[in-house]
Amino acid sequence: MGVNNTKIPEGYQVESLPESKIISLPDNLGMFKYTIKNNGASVNLSSSLTFNSSIISPGYYDSLKEFYRQLVEKETEKVVLSKITENGNKDSAAGSR
Repeated sequence: MGVNNTKIPEGYQVESLPESKIISLPDNLGMFKYTIKNNGASVNLSSSLTFNSSIISPGYYDSLKEFYRQLVEKETEKVVLSKITENGNKDSAAGSR
């Protein structure tokens, strides 16, 4: 988890980004924050994972399993760039962050 600033190569533009998202565990046990922004020449990504308890009881197993499923799903979403060609057409290319 952390911060990643990635420069967009010259001749490319961002076509689509994943949505920013916050995923929480019940009873304020933990939270995952994912923020992604297009700042023109770069894409800025920030993610953090916080647990508010060092022990999570077995009763939260299903919630914890779903929490991590959503976290992995969010972390594997693609940023789609399109190449700007000389005639003004765009060629799309998906890539992982």
